[in-house]
Amino acid sequence: MTVKVTNTGKKAGKDVVQLYYTPPYTIGGIEKSHVVLSGFAKTQELAPNQSEEVNISFDVENMASYDEKQNKAYVLEKGNYEIKLMNNSHDVIDSKNYEVAKDIVFDQENKRESDELSATNQFEDAKGDVQYLSRWNWEETMPKEMAQPKEASKELLKALKDQSVNEGKADPIKFKKHGLELYDLKGVDYDDPKWDQLLEQLSVKDMENLITYGGFQTPAINSVKKPATIDADGPAGINHLVSQAHGNQYTSEVVVASTWNTELVEEMGAALGKEAKASNITGLYLPGVNIHRSPFGGRNFEYYSEDALLSGKIGSSLSKGAMDQGSYVFMKHFAMYDQETRRYEFPTGAATWSTEQAMREVFLKPFEIAVKDSGITGIMSSYNRIGPKWVGESEALLQNVLRDEWGFRGTVISDFYKPQYMNVDQGLSAGNDLVLYLLPTKLNNVTTDTDWGQQNMRKASHNILYTVVNSHAYEVAETNVPNWIYLLVTINIAVFTFLLFCFTKTTHRKKPARKFKLFTKK
Repeated sequence: MTVKVTNTGKKAGKDVVQLYYTPPYTIGGIEKSHVVLSGFAKTQELAPNQSEEVNISFDVENMASYDEKQNKAYVLEKGNYEIKLMNNSHDVIDSKNYEVAKDIVFDQENKRESDELSATNQFEDAKGDVQYLSRWNWEETMPKEMAQPKEASKELLKALKDQSVNEGKADPIKFKKHGLELYDLKGVDYDDPKWDQLLEQLSVKDMENLITYGGFQTPAINSVKKPATIDADGPAGINHLVSQAHGNQYTSEVVVASTWNTELVEEMGAALGKEAKASNITGLYLPGVNIHRSPFGGRNFEYYSEDALLSGKIGSSLSKGAMDQGSYVFMKHFAMYDQETRRYEFPTGAATWSTEQAMREVFLKPFEIAVKDSGITGIMSSYNRIGPKWVGESEALLQNVLRDEWGFRGTVISDFYKPQYMNVDQGLSAGNDLVLYLLPTKLNNVTTDTDWGQQNMRKASHNILYTVVNSHAYEVAETNVPNWIYLLVTINIAVFTFLLFCFTKTTHRKKPARKFKLFTKK
């Protein structure tokens, strides 16, 4: 669609061109919104009476809805799709009709152009015992009051407390020196056989260090000449929680998204990347792209919007700006995570329930857009569970959807480690590569001493090294020892000295007093 925008006011300014569509809807069929944002663009600054032509396009396949019940795939249903130019999601300026002659099912034989593998149901256990709102049965499904607490079943409690590791079978890994350095793999395709040679140079201890020393850093690995890197928190600016590194603090993500200006947001991302490099920081824990499910969401300040497309496009633009400066980003929190209160309450963490259609069309969509549009190499998994399973242990989410369907290549890092319910060994198997914790986490023997576990470690090492080498890590490597490492060393020495002092005091035996005989002369 080509839209001519004219400033009819008396002051210079910008405006947003918003494009929506209304899909055909059948009562009792696939659930659909009446109006869906499909594209947008921000004009340049226009003087009074100045005009600009803005072009917006989107792929027809993006109008498909996810059919979780019958086809278990995305479906572009036959019928009329009304394409609308609007001032907002309510006020129509102009519209055109687009006719689809017959149903198009994007199944295994007919994947969407943007997918590596066709989407199909992955989250049957996430639906739970919940009454979901329905457009075709609005009156009966709309809640009349706040949901009342109810007791979890024994089966659910058992699933929530399950900390077992599902060990599988695998071939043994090979170890061999090939004389490669990590830098030799910069720009090399993720699936290039050269990676296998580099990974064979890593010992089990190398891989364990790489995976478990993930708190605001990645460690140096001498066997492949990998430099240490520093990672910092966000998303509103450089804010290193365990050092003195701070940068410009920007407005909240709500305000950023309200600009609808992807070019401006990309410039903001570039500025963040430059600040990070100046502070010897390579990785950034940003941006946050979870959905504002409710106006009362406890973490809305660090997420963009209630709309999936707007969140995805803005987050993708910020990521691209930072990555163009050499940073790698960890887009967060993947996924279905929007609360602050009791978010990791002992012993289970919050369990989130949803239909698969809502997950794919709303809650996962911003991450999907960023993976496909900007090629991010970092994702942060979240504290919560999807259904009964912690996100970091969800192979369905981290492998089947993120990597197999969307084509993500890179590292998944956990949110700050909670040992009460985060199983690192099972997480490695599922695709959670790196552990965010200030102290090294312990890998069990099922990981370090088995072929299955070592294969999981090698896969995670591949992902972490791929992310790091395709950044500016080597440009800041010489000074890249985190200040908090020195702080921890100092604290450790002080604690050790204190304990040693206490030990010597409690174990010191007093020597018996000498007995003296007194002699006197007569």
